[in-house]
Amino acid sequence: MSPAGIVDGKGAINCDLLKLQLGAYVQLYRGTDSTSASRSVGAIALTPSNEQGEYWFMSLKIGHKRHSYKWVELPNSDKVIRRVEQLAVQ
Repeated sequence: MSPAGIVDGKGAINCDLLKLQLGAYVQLYRGTDSTSASRSVGAIALTPSNEQGEYWFMSLKIGHKRHSYKWVELPNSDKVIRRVEQLAVQ
């Protein structure tokens, strides 16, 4: 249990909500617009964010935390592992 969970009274994470393993590689859906920009971004799964199935992810593009409920899980590759290592050094 986290300190915030104890104070908020939420307790531990409900394991039934876990759809992804920590560190799973996914492509997050970013929405559409009228440009030719990419509609997905590579990310690493961090933790569930609520009971509705949304998750927190770390974007592999810039390393920032992102929140999403639409993704496609893909196998990890050496390229993904190298990018995570680069972000860790930064």
